[in-house]
Amino acid sequence: MTDKFKGLQKLSPVIIAAIAFLALRMFKISLIAGTHISFFSVTDALMPLTGIIGMSYAIGAILLRYSWRICMLNASYSVLVYHLPGLCASYYWASKSRLISIGLPLLCMAIFIVHPVGFYAAPYVLYWFIPVVLGLLRISSPVASAFTSTFIAHAVGSVLWLYTIPMTSAQWLSLIPIVAVERCCFAGFMILVYYAGSAVRQAYTALKLNYAK
Repeated sequence: MTDKFKGLQKLSPVIIAAIAFLALRMFKISLIAGTHISFFSVTDALMPLTGIIGMSYAIGAILLRYSWRICMLNASYSVLVYHLPGLCASYYWASKSRLISIGLPLLCMAIFIVHPVGFYAAPYVLYWFIPVVLGLLRISSPVASAFTSTFIAHAVGSVLWLYTIPMTSAQWLSLIPIVAVERCCFAGFMILVYYAGSAVRQAYTALKLNYAK
């Protein structure tokens, strides 16, 4: 019985994360450019934070969320593509890898600019120097991690979007001011949740120690 309980304890963060993903998806933040039906939600903003508790939990929560579609063999590649940017950002939180914070944005810049449309919208990729600069300066703080991770997700997502959704260079350029507001909001959400979670954890630890006495 004890072993089963321990197994349930290990699985509980995955279940909680999956439920949280479903609940937070109801809160829309902004329309995704190039569509009229897809929105960024609070889930998209907070997805990188799952890296704090481990990549296995992040992947497990996504698989659990789409388990019924997977069982019915109805999970399209779009499920993976939609979550790939967040998973890359989540991996950064989990590892603080300079390869991810520096190499991945630079790779995304190159892939974006070699595209015929992306070439004429090259100023759009300047945002991705933010994680590169923060990585080179080795700035380590929750604020820096939040901005690094959200722009990693933005870089990966933009490249996937460029190669799958038809948009003009003018449309990409028109998004530049919108991206600034959007990513600051995303980073802000992560910072607030991170510090709120830290405060709750510290309070729980203090109560636990007092109870033990």
